[in-house]
Amino acid sequence: MEAIAMDRLILDSVFNVTGILDLEIEHKVNEHGRMTVRGYLGNSPEPAERLPSEGSEIKLMYTDEEGLTEQIPLFAGLIQKVHIFQEGGVRQVILSAVSGSYLLDQEKRSCSFQDISMSYKDVVKQVLQKSGGSAICSIGKETQIGKPLIQYEETDWEFIKRLSSHFHSYILPDLSGSCPHLWFGMRQGSRTAHLSNAEKNTGMDKRYYRTGKKCKTESASAKRNREEESSYRRRFLVYNEL
Repeated sequence: MEAIAMDRLILDSVFNVTGILDLEIEHKVNEHGRMTVRGYLGNSPEPAERLPSEGSEIKLMYTDEEGLTEQIPLFAGLIQKVHIFQEGGVRQVILSAVSGSYLLDQEKRSCSFQDISMSYKDVVKQVLQKSGGSAICSIGKETQIGKPLIQYEETDWEFIKRLSSHFHSYILPDLSGSCPHLWFGMRQGSRTAHLSNAEKNTGMDKRYYRTGKKCKTESASAKRNREEESSYRRRFLVYNEL
């Protein structure tokens, strides 16, 4: 379990969380991102039980160690569940949240893409336009679909995930904003929060950042290993710095 200083965490939500006690973040390929956070519940003008919490935005940021000048996003999404309780005379709250990609997975649609000269990137962009989402495509940017594509009784999330499988790849939700953004294919870039020296040794494999490519000869076990390397679940021990 990784350790992280409480005073370097900034939680922005409808709840007045005065201190974070426990934190877990999940980021897996072909799945929505998840966060569970437990903290002290402070007073607010409106009783916490009456706040319109479900579906409201939540954002967790981490301030860097060098001067605390930069806020690095760890997770942003939508609150799904709230549990308020009292322990030792102190009120606490557990918030369960999901990434904004969840919005792409609510309504099943049926449509077709008949222009076979369209690229996979064009199709993905067109699908996401309806929901105000966007995608960074590391696969299918120049590859034409070659034949009509049909989305039949699938959510946009399910359909785009199926398209990624044409390249033996996957999709990955973006955790830095509450809007439905995702990567179509392997994530690129090195922009991620560095929490401690320990994390540099236990974080994601560097292959997480490589570009996914079509590979017809990739075995099932190799694909499974690659996907596991691109996923993580982190639980943090939160402490007070003296």
